[in-house]
Amino acid sequence: MMRKKRLIGVSLLGVGLIGALLGIYIWVRTADKTVTPSFEKSDSTTWLSSNKINPIKWDKTWANYKKKLKKTYGDKSSELSRELLEAKKQLNQIGWSDTSIYHGFITKISLKSDSTAYTKRLAKRLAASKKVASSSFDSLLESEMALMNAQKDKVSAFSSQKRRGRHLLELVLNTVDMPLELSGSKDVTLQLIKRFDNDLEPDDAFWSAFALWVQYAFPKNSLSHKSDFQQKIHQFRYVISAQQAYYIRKHYGRANQTDRDALIAYMKEMDDYNAFLDEMGVEDADVYYDYSTGESSRLHNKIALKQTLGQTQIIYPDGKEQVNIKIVMDFHTEFILDSQGHFLNEIDEEGASENGIVNGASFNYANRNDRLHVALDVKPIRPLDPQFRKAIVKPFKAPNRVSSPQKQTMLKSWSDSYFNAKGYYGINHQSRAKAVKKALKQLVKEVTGGKK
Repeated sequence: MMRKKRLIGVSLLGVGLIGALLGIYIWVRTADKTVTPSFEKSDSTTWLSSNKINPIKWDKTWANYKKKLKKTYGDKSSELSRELLEAKKQLNQIGWSDTSIYHGFITKISLKSDSTAYTKRLAKRLAASKKVASSSFDSLLESEMALMNAQKDKVSAFSSQKRRGRHLLELVLNTVDMPLELSGSKDVTLQLIKRFDNDLEPDDAFWSAFALWVQYAFPKNSLSHKSDFQQKIHQFRYVISAQQAYYIRKHYGRANQTDRDALIAYMKEMDDYNAFLDEMGVEDADVYYDYSTGESSRLHNKIALKQTLGQTQIIYPDGKEQVNIKIVMDFHTEFILDSQGHFLNEIDEEGASENGIVNGASFNYANRNDRLHVALDVKPIRPLDPQFRKAIVKPFKAPNRVSSPQKQTMLKSWSDSYFNAKGYYGINHQSRAKAVKKALKQLVKEVTGGKK
């Protein structure tokens, strides 16, 4: 599966080379469109363009391949056959079919050079196949999706897309070795992060595809139903966000700088590349990188209110008054930053703060803030959240959306409003909404140099 690729340092290249690279880039993104599942009703059964491969008969196929090994490596072929079958066993345990393992794994290992080199290539490819979104993982995924295209389901298109979506999700969860219940441990979090490809960036097309599989797999409100599979998929949102924060720190972080500085560097690169595409006259919106500061940060500014001797005491996560802001990419990816410029995540390989656990980022499976967002990203929280988070977040509440004192109700007080400068969520003589807007405006100014 091909995903969008970033061109670095294009301003230093000659015009001819720029044109060539741009052509390659657009080809990659065009190819990306053909392999990413479509969720349009008119094309609800498309999974990997029109690519199809028929299921193999393993015994016959394997016998033929062993002959190739024998011809190439002689007496060493028996040992190589055992190594290949052990690799196949491990991939089968993840959920890959024999057909995909043959086409997307075995045939990708070159038969050139001696048996020792073959063993090294096999081991390297097997290790890479166990990292989500690596090129080796993608080869297996392409084969698996092409195999599904070739299979004729004796069920409705709706049932077929649901079954296929769940299968693809299971492959990812099994590759990551997703636990049933997240513990919040930073060591476990790092282990999970390490099972993604090192170069899987937050704005990668893989994430849109993964979100789409969730949409296929869980129609209506079915993701909220209690089951092991639903729980893993819901909690996986926190794993994804932790991986995306880790990517920014690793690739853009510098000594003595904050997460905010690293994110700004990434966003600047996005802007620079978009400007380059503008200069080249590219009008296809899909090849541009996307980020937005327009989504509300309200739900990420929870506090607790405690009644003591008739007075209301405000309790802030970590005991510090913070203005938490949100930046999203393609709606799916979100980053939450506190006032000190730290990423807020429910789980974090550096160790999550209380503010992160309460107000942290979580990957969105929906495409926009609509009913699907409620069904996939909001309703599952109560029944399926990790126990460690439930215990911590319980007393904390988000501000409400009451816009004026005249619009408050018995259940929603103006004192608790996101827009009340003098209410419980007010900060520095301004409403929490205004403080967030001001902080976001400053961030965008630093990203763009004041051009927006």
